[in-house]
Amino acid sequence: MGHTFPSPNVSAAVAAAPGIPPIFCWTKMGAEAGQALADIIRRKDLERECGEGVFGWGIGNSVGPAIKHAKFAEQVPTLEALFTPMKATPKLIDSAPVSIMMWLGYFGDDGHIEALPEHMLITSRGHSGAGEEKRGHYALICRSSEPLTGQPSHQAIDHRAVRNLVSSNPVGASQVTSVVRYRSSDSRDAAYPVLFRAELIDQAFVRLAIPVVLTGKFLDLYRTVCASRKPREWKTGIRALKAATESRWPRTEQKPLFV
Repeated sequence: MGHTFPSPNVSAAVAAAPGIPPIFCWTKMGAEAGQALADIIRRKDLERECGEGVFGWGIGNSVGPAIKHAKFAEQVPTLEALFTPMKATPKLIDSAPVSIMMWLGYFGDDGHIEALPEHMLITSRGHSGAGEEKRGHYALICRSSEPLTGQPSHQAIDHRAVRNLVSSNPVGASQVTSVVRYRSSDSRDAAYPVLFRAELIDQAFVRLAIPVVLTGKFLDLYRTVCASRKPREWKTGIRALKAATESRWPRTEQKPLFV
């Protein structure tokens, strides 16, 4: 990505519920990699603070083609991601996974693997529901000038007013992340409150690479990072964690990314 996007057209600016964009990326959140949702949001806020507003949000499915469609076919100049809690109880595989993976890099536009920014920590469960080692994971690259905790939660998404952007099909209950079109809704019982929202910056979406299973000292360092309460603690902890993984993936100087 990283293109100069054309101006939005009129068709993309159809009426939507107040505060809800007509086209956006919808992510349903829950427990992941053994962490409760409140803990994930807290650490993502620290990541955001240490990254001058930029943070990564791991997702399990690819939305790259849909994001490109929104930006170029629909001419949406700035695509937002809206984050809502899942309605379903977390699965055991997410709340208590057999293993946890940390992803060190991502595939750039040229196919080469680049390092994620030092302040960014993206993890996932290590195995699928069938017990196979997880082979793929993705991330939204977001920016927010506002804290993720404490954003006004008076907005909510009515799932009956949502359609997948490319296919126009309803968003299925099992779809965790999708790029959608939202029509006007005056429903007062919209089921998905928006906990926070952020812009997807030009890089927007990446396929992750170089997973490291967190065991032993890696797991201890990871838990130290996750226990951080202040930005300086996050910076110190994430630096130590990534330095410990250098043996798994020796890296050259990192390119300036996600700015």
